[in-house]
This record gives sequence, C-alpha cells and structure tokens, in this order.
Amino acid sequence: MVQQSPTELGSIAEPRIAKRLPYSAYELWMQDQGIPIYEGHFIADITAIERAEWKFLGGNGAFINLRGMDGFTLAYVIDIAPGSELNWQKHMYEESIYVLEGAGVMELETPLGPERSREFNWEKGTLLAPTLNARYQLRNTSNEVALLYVVTDAPMIMDFYHNMDFIFNSDFVFEDRMTQLSENNEIKTGISGRGNLVIQGNQIHDVDHLGLLDHSSDGKGSGVSSAIYEMAGNTLAGHLAQEPLYTYDRAHYHGGGATILHLKSDVNAKSHGYTLLWPPELGERPYESGFGDRVIRADWKPGSVLSPPTSWYHEHFNLGGNDDRNIAFRFGYGCVYPARFYTSTHDVNGQTACTVPSHKGGTMIDWPDEDPKIHADFEEAVNAEGGTCAMDHSIFNRA
Repeated sequence: MVQQSPTELGSIAEPRIAKRLPYSAYELWMQDQGIPIYEGHFIADITAIERAEWKFLGGNGAFINLRGMDGFTLAYVIDIAPGSELNWQKHMYEESIYVLEGAGVMELETPLGPERSREFNWEKGTLLAPTLNARYQLRNTSNEVALLYVVTDAPMIMDFYHNMDFIFNSDFVFEDRMTQLSENNEIKTGISGRGNLVIQGNQIHDVDHLGLLDHSSDGKGSGVSSAIYEMAGNTLAGHLAQEPLYTYDRAHYHGGGATILHLKSDVNAKSHGYTLLWPPELGERPYESGFGDRVIRADWKPGSVLSPPTSWYHEHFNLGGNDDRNIAFRFGYGCVYPARFYTSTHDVNGQTACTVPSHKGGTMIDWPDEDPKIHADFEEAVNAEGGTCAMDHSIFNRA
C-alpha cells in the first residue's frame, strides 16, 4: 500500500500515474509486505511517520522509497519493543543500519565456526553493517522502544534476480567478507586524498561524535568536515559530513540512490535549514532562467531524510542552531570496492566530478556561476534567524 506522506511531515508526495511501466520485482515485494510506503522527495522527521506490524521482520515498520532512490536503494524504519527482538534474517543484499533510539545487540552467525560468530553491542548513534548473506538478529536490551533506520540495495538485487528464494535462502558463504568481522573501527587517513576511511568492521560507535577531517579543499564549502565509511566489505557505503552554522555548500549533482539523514544528537540538536533540488534541464541558474517555480525546497531538521534524484542539482543550507551533522548512505567512489557503474558522472583528473566545477569539466556549480537569487535568499533567511552569514563573500567573484 502506497502512503502519501502527510504535508505536515514535510514530504512532497508524488501520486501514482494511471499509465506506467509494470511494477518491478522489488516494488511488488515491497507492496506485499503490508506496511506503509512513503514516497516523495523528502520526509521532515522519519521518527514521526506511521508504522505498522511487519510480520516479515517481527517489528513495526514503514518503507521509505523516495524519488531520488531511483531503484538503487530502499530504506525503512523499524522499531523493536523493550526486551524483544526482530526475526532472524539473511539476504543477498547489503544493509546499513543507523540506531535512532534504544540499545541492544546484533548477533551475527557464520557457517565458518563459532569463533567467526560475533555479538555487536549497539546504542543510539551506532552504525551497523551485517555481513552479506550471514544470519543475524537484532535484539533490544533496553527499557525503551528501539528505533532503527535501515538503507539497503535490495531494489537492484531483487530486480536483477527476481527470485526471492535465491535472495533469502541462498547457502553461499562470502568467506572474504567473513574475515572482516570486527567491532573495532579501522580508520585510515589520506587514502586517495579522501580523509578518514573506515574500511573494516561491522559497526561504528557514536558516529554523532566521530572525529572528522576538514574537507574544505573539496570545494563544496568552507569549513565542511567529513569522513568516508566502507563497512563489512560492502559497496553500499557512505560518508559523514558536518557543515558550519550560517553557511552552505556548492550545488552539485551525481548518481541517484544517495540518502541523507540529518542526525538527532546534541551535536546538532537545534540545527535546521533547507536543501534546494532541481532537475538538470533547468540549468545552473534556474531562477534567472524563469524556472524558479520548479525548484524544490526541502526544509530539514534533525530526523529529516532526503534523496536527490539522479543528476539533480542540490545544495544544503544551514540556517541555525548548531553545526549540522548528517550521514549519507550511497554507493560510491570507494577506495576499496568502488561501484564503477555508479560513478557514471565520471572522474575529472582523478577527482570525483561532483567536487569539480562545471567549467573545469565537473558537475558542481562554481560560486561565481551560482544563481544570484540563491545567495540573496539565504542572506535573507539568516537575517530572519537573527544571524549573520558566515561565508567569505569574495568567493562569488571570478578570480
């Protein structure tokens, strides 16, 4: 059942059209689960959406199938009652799990012997990644309802094979991934000039406070810091980013499937802002070109989720409260297991295209090329907050 997200939740809903392509394998599977399906471009607070009993997993859940996931990824939220657990599961698709509330244990079994089976403790702010096709179970050991946000690449796997028996009941063992079972984050810096890179392990504790490296040199924005994670040998990876108060990054685009969650923590408990999204046919200056009515504004706060569609420009604006820390779940420009099909927007002299200005062959809009109304609107919004824009205004002048 497709559920249009209520407008008060902030989602821009997109109703089904009468004539469309047949439903794919993952869409049919998703509809068969009997839980709400939220669509659109963004949801203002995933902790507030309605959930329903999900017999498949044994908790209450809801799917988040945003426009920008584009059949690459699928997300869901699921809760676990105090002292309860979800059903055991294993599958041929990858998952990243972020703990929104609660504490518990992930028990991960492998057929390689008891010494290769592990338990991983988790709590609010933990990021988990089960090993591909290993049996695992999530248990809530706290006195409160645990709430998890999960991103998977199930759509691609289900559509490729369209055989659920293979996806959920295969006996194949990924021994190369089993050797990476670890609860200790292996952090390496400076790999391919990309800063912190988590390349092993099945969990990262307290990502809300994990130390990040200054990535201002990437050109997206002054003072932006980040860290890349690639867990459990997965191609489904991502990054953490922190953006300073009263600043914003440069508009850019890349492949679809990326999902951005603004974290609920003391780091950015009061942070809020907005993201602008627009399709490439509107050009680099959509307002100046008369297409301002087609630019989508997604107002976000802690707990908001959004997903830019394939090749859509987007940029994030931090209006107030605190520096904003968010986590992006995506395929990527990984250093260990890069997804080459996903990097179809090409590299430019060894750099990912979305960090290179368009006049140099990339897919990022340089500051001097930005639509003037974008910065003017931001200045007005910051002033309304009682703040002062923290950006160096000389960057808008062509050197």
